[in-house]
Amino acid sequence: MSAKIAVLGLVIEEPGPAHRLTAKLRQRLASASFVDSNVYSALTRLERDGFVRAIAEDDAQQADGGSDPGARTVPQRTADPQATAARSRLAAVGRRGEEVGLRRAAPRRTPGSRADSRSFEATAAGVRHFEEWLLRSSTAPPLRDELHMKVALCQPHNLPRLVELVYGQELVCLARVQELKHTFERMRPPAPNRWSGLVLVHIRDAELSFWEARLAWLQGVRASLEGMHAEYERATGASRLRSRAVGAGAGQLSALTSQRWQRSAAYEHADRSKIGQRRSLG
Repeated sequence: MSAKIAVLGLVIEEPGPAHRLTAKLRQRLASASFVDSNVYSALTRLERDGFVRAIAEDDAQQADGGSDPGARTVPQRTADPQATAARSRLAAVGRRGEEVGLRRAAPRRTPGSRADSRSFEATAAGVRHFEEWLLRSSTAPPLRDELHMKVALCQPHNLPRLVELVYGQELVCLARVQELKHTFERMRPPAPNRWSGLVLVHIRDAELSFWEARLAWLQGVRASLEGMHAEYERATGASRLRSRAVGAGAGQLSALTSQRWQRSAAYEHADRSKIGQRRSLG
């Protein structure tokens, strides 16, 4: 999911400054885990592409119907000749400082910075771009979860550690499910005329369904991996016992053969001794 298109949709819904757009994005798409820098860079790219334009805070207040309806208009006072002369001298000093390069550069105004008090509104091109994206068919997202790859590529000796990793993911999912349920309990029913609140209910339901399905999958995978590990341990244990038995049998056979050879050699030596004695006597 692109932060750029999400921020554009929020600007079209309601123009505002970067910090307000960031708060709305976190509320609307909490599971996407967007951070402040995502919103700021998205606004920069949208402004560069001509999809949004920045307006000053005063302009934004006028677009919303003015700042404070009870604000008083301060009457203009009569110009003081001495104050006018002082301002002229200060202006001359400022011009001289600019000529020698002493004037400080104005801070760069980037979306979200404290020096930037601008709000952002969508342009006609931005609205068209967003509508084209919204009405375009969506493709199924590829499944590139890191844990899926680890399960697919693991070896039998990796199973104990993999079971631990899966269990850790279970705890994360369980905490997320409990957090979402607690959020639902605190939420007030959306007003019938509040469209953003109505669609937010579906987004929360989708998030809860996703985490519950992942939790169930993790629990099933952990049970399967534990069974595979137990079977592997039994198979390797029996194999080790057979190897030991075969080794012991081979050792016993070797010892028996050695004993038989020694006996045969002794018998042959005794026979030769007897034959030699008989020849000497004859």
